[in-house]
Amino acid sequence: SNFVTRHDDEVARGFGAELVQREDLRVHLGLRLDPGRKSSASADLAQQDDVRQTVRARIAAVWQPTHDWRFGAGWSNDILARQGGALVDFGLAREFRAGPRSVVSPGAILSWGDERYMRARFGVSPQAAARSSLPAYDPGAGWRDVALTTQWRTDIDRRWSVWAGANLSCLLGPTLDSPLTRQATQATAGAGFAWRF
Repeated sequence: SNFVTRHDDEVARGFGAELVQREDLRVHLGLRLDPGRKSSASADLAQQDDVRQTVRARIAAVWQPTHDWRFGAGWSNDILARQGGALVDFGLAREFRAGPRSVVSPGAILSWGDERYMRARFGVSPQAAARSSLPAYDPGAGWRDVALTTQWRTDIDRRWSVWAGANLSCLLGPTLDSPLTRQATQATAGAGFAWRF
């Protein structure tokens, strides 16, 4: 979301269309490729079932009752019925002006997965358990994770911006009990330049 095509606008990944675009409410419908997961991607996934590549449809709404506050919710689903399941997320963010051209936006995102999503990403099938040393695990639907985020952006001019962001996420619910889980928390950070066209 740090890379934008229009000034002060956010961009969703994949192909999409704005269904509602008002000053206080935006509703977006989009399609994107979910690359899935290969067991060869990590030694920790050896002998596990692959998660098949699929296409996800996502509908998301962002409500901005004031200039500073933003609330969002989204639902994405595997539309090719490849056992990818559905994922729901809820988020909020607050925007602070750090100068005439700088914005700092802390926020939080809470994600929930249905049974199919959790089974594909965090489950261990009986067949995979027989091939590996891990026990079988069949998670149900539940909260996937919560993430705390912060982003900083400074507009150099109308086209160029510099940005930085950090994210701290923590697994929740059934994901914590998965034999595939190695750590419950993860921190990431990034920075770069953006050019608007």
